[in-house]
Amino acid sequence: MSITDVTGENSYFDTLVILKSKGEVFVKYVDGVSDVGILLQGPSVLPQLNVFLERRLPVEGAAEFVNLLVIDCDRKKIWINQYLPGIEQVAQMQWSGWGIESGNFGYLRLLEELGISVATLQMTEKEVQEALNSSGTSSEAYNPHELLESLSGIGEEIMVNSNFFDTNRPELTWWQRVLRFWS
Repeated sequence: MSITDVTGENSYFDTLVILKSKGEVFVKYVDGVSDVGILLQGPSVLPQLNVFLERRLPVEGAAEFVNLLVIDCDRKKIWINQYLPGIEQVAQMQWSGWGIESGNFGYLRLLEELGISVATLQMTEKEVQEALNSSGTSSEAYNPHELLESLSGIGEEIMVNSNFFDTNRPELTWWQRVLRFWS
């Protein structure tokens, strides 16, 4: 399995890896492999990650990454930020002597676990509210007629649902907006 360093200033990447070694924190943006893929490579992945570009910790909500893996070499502890039943036991075969936890811990909590102050990385209450409000609004740029016309050029018969041309989305509840924002 090949892991790739993210080049440039991409705001989207597969996995945010945070390493702590000898009291220092190193941040890596990784493409091409998930947190599980990195974890299952065992400690042999550490030298490969060490040559990746050093990044800044992203501000909460600023970077788009799918997976979060935190490796504390000083305490020999690993957190994978998703609940995967049994992953700890499988990973123990590669990471003998390390503590491994999986769960939906959250980005900021894991930073605090490493002793990192999150005060400058945390979204303000107003930013959270704005993000929640914008996540439930429909896009004015969406035109179903243009989309269907562009698809008709592929030479296949296209069938659409009778509601396809309805551009009015139902109002989302507050809870649906929260779920959509955090998913």
